[in-house]
Amino acid sequence: MTEKTIGRLLGEIEKENDVRILFAAESGSRAWGFQSADSDYDVRFVYARPLPWYLRVSPGRDVIEATGEQGLFDASGWDIRKALWLFGKANQTLLEWLGSPIVYRDDERLRPALLSLLPRHYNRQKALLHYYHLALDRESTHISPQGVELKRYLYMLRSLLACRWILREGTPPPVPFERLVDSEVTDEPVRRDIEEIVRLKRQGREHNKALVPDRLLAFAQQLAEEVTPYALRPVEADPLEAKALEAELDRLMRDTIMT
Repeated sequence: MTEKTIGRLLGEIEKENDVRILFAAESGSRAWGFQSADSDYDVRFVYARPLPWYLRVSPGRDVIEATGEQGLFDASGWDIRKALWLFGKANQTLLEWLGSPIVYRDDERLRPALLSLLPRHYNRQKALLHYYHLALDRESTHISPQGVELKRYLYMLRSLLACRWILREGTPPPVPFERLVDSEVTDEPVRRDIEEIVRLKRQGREHNKALVPDRLLAFAQQLAEEVTPYALRPVEADPLEAKALEAELDRLMRDTIMT
């Protein structure tokens, strides 16, 4: 599916729902760089409605979902109010959208404004906990004589590498998997193992299985043991910082829906 087709489908969403898409990007395996031959396009976006919609007593639905192109196009978007509220709660999913290397729409206002807030308001502990739980969820991947589902294994490995990045850098981990590997994996044999797993994932179908080398299984176990003590620390909240961030997000919302 071409970028032009995705742009057309996003335009249809705007027209059918009377919204203005502020930002749209690829999410998931295509953004990470290990999509399968039959992977769909997971397009995620943030939108705004006309001002009167926000001045009603009863709040309306704040999510838009759409599919198309025989299931290849899977789109989901959040209203600006929902997106900003989740940003204030340190939602890592939204940060992944903002950091995606594949961008379909960008008003060049919302994303720069949110990214500019991160140096002062990035919650490292919440981010660490988020990726740690993702890794635990994928750790239950069933390993059979036929191997492990590569999609689930790479999700787990990416989450653990993201934890290591957060511990070392204290910033949001890069979305492309290749950048994480380049930064966090120094052992050359392990890097070659990862490259081979990614190659198999790209050439195969979405839920294909393959054998994972023992060396790579041991590396993932080492990563889990390394990050666990830090991930389980309590999340501390700073009420003054939260209040300051809320005020900035309120201003950003007003500026967005008033224009």
